[in-house]
Amino acid sequence: MADDELLEILAESANPQAVQPHLKKCFDNIYRLDFGPDPKSVDIYGMESAEKEKVEFTGNILRARWGVEDWLRNV
Repeated sequence: MADDELLEILAESANPQAVQPHLKKCFDNIYRLDFGPDPKSVDIYGMESAEKEKVEFTGNILRARWGVEDWLRNV
C-alpha cells in the first residue's frame, strides 16, 4: 500500500465506508465490508471476499468508530 493511500484512509476516518476501495490492499481477500443498507452506517455486519463469499459477524457487530486504525485492526 502506498503512502498516499494510507493518508487517504486516515483523512477519511470520519467516513468508515470510504475505506472500501483500499481493503484489498490491507487484507488478503477482503473485498468489501457489509455496512448494511444505511449509507452512513458505522456498524459492520460482515465481510465479503472477491469471490463473493460472505462471512457475517455473529453476536456483536463491529462498530467503525474512533480511529480507523483501531477498528481496522479488529477486522
